[in-house]
Formats: sequence, C-alpha cells, structure tokens
Amino acid sequence: MMVDEKVLSDGVFVFNDNLFQFLSFLNTKQPDMAGGGTAVVRTIQHEGHAIGIPTGPFTSLDEIFHNISFPEDKGVSKTRTAREIIDRSFQQIIERILTFPEKTVIYYSANTDNDNIGLGIFANVVGQDVVEYITEKLKNLPQAVEKERYP
Repeated sequence: MMVDEKVLSDGVFVFNDNLFQFLSFLNTKQPDMAGGGTAVVRTIQHEGHAIGIPTGPFTSLDEIFHNISFPEDKGVSKTRTAREIIDRSFQQIIERILTFPEKTVIYYSANTDNDNIGLGIFANVVGQDVVEYITEKLKNLPQAVEKERYP
C-alpha cells in the first residue's frame, strides 16, 4: 500500500511508534528509517504520507517521562505523562490533515477480535488503558478534525 499512488494521494498511514523516534520526528521533521510492524511506513512520514502515534511501550496512561520536549516548548524539557504524549501525537495528526486537506483516509492496524489498535511487536507490553485510549481517539479523529477546522 505504501507505494500505491492512489493510496498515497488521499491517505495517511498512522503507525505505532516508539517514544524516541516519535519525539525525534516531531522536533526535526527529518526522514527516519523503517521500523518493525506498522512502523515500516516511517520512511514516508516526512513526505506527509504517514504519522506515528507513540505507544511507548507505555505501561499505563499515567506513566511519567522526564526530559520530554515538544517543538512549542522551545528547547525546555518537561515531565509528561504517556497520556500527554499521546495527546500531542493526535494534535500532530490533526495538523497534518488540516495542512493536507486531500488526505481524507486514515489507515491504521486494528485487531480483528476487538477493534482495538493492533500491537504485533508490543502485544502484552502496552497497557490496556493505553490501547483503549488510542483506539478511541482514532475512532473520534473525524470529529476532532472537524472541531479544529470549524471551531
């Protein structure tokens, strides 16, 4: 799919990313190497065709991380929870969709048994509250984009 021009023209791949590479791209927008599983699309992220959601691996939404810097922090590192980091990733997804209005289809891996996000590599490592939170945010993404588009 990641080489199909029709898919790339109107779609964005949302993939499970690790925290380090998510933050690196968020702060630099530089190309990065492919990862395992859904992160194979990381190589086309800088072109606007893919975007990562950090799944950590986070054990819970309340897990705390130190020295986390988002671009808007202007180089100042802060302590953040996994929930705050995930929320920032969704802000980035919404910004991407608003910047590229032709991107109307979101592709992501889902578990066929329960409709939650797929976690092939990190199955049983990412906290269930994290899985459910990301899944719910993905399902509500169209409404979140519209809310930003028409406040």
